[in-house]
Amino acid sequence: MSDRLEIQVGRAKEVPRAAERAAQVAKAMTLAGHRVALIVESLKSREQERLYHSCFRDLARDCLLGGLKQDTEAWKRALLQAFYEATANDPEFADDWRTRAPRMVPELNGRGLLMVNVESKKFSVRLARGFIEFVHSVGAERGVRWSRTSLGRDVPDELFAEAA
Repeated sequence: MSDRLEIQVGRAKEVPRAAERAAQVAKAMTLAGHRVALIVESLKSREQERLYHSCFRDLARDCLLGGLKQDTEAWKRALLQAFYEATANDPEFADDWRTRAPRMVPELNGRGLLMVNVESKKFSVRLARGFIEFVHSVGAERGVRWSRTSLGRDVPDELFAEAA
């Protein structure tokens, strides 16, 4: 039996089945003498996702990466790796990184190793919030002119005017 169970639920109708499965595993673990913690956590919101993808576009438009213009995917990969390196030992994010850290896996042909990068797909709300702050910090250091969508939908006009 694994010592960890992660069940993701995206629709309310999926909750009863997920809760039943979690209860079964928790019961088996406690009967085996283990203590169990059941944690319910929100995954990042679509709004957070849209915001940082807008930031990637602004960075790709305004900045060089490694001395060259790069596309948004390159910026996303570079920022995710840099965010991981900057926060891997931060107690605020330790639980989040436990199952999301980059890792090396063997290539299918056995001749080398392949890096499995950090993915934002399963970021918690907390990790996504930290990532957005990190991306804004990197952009500020590089003089990015943030678009309104990179600052958030409810940005007051006077704040947007300062950032533009």
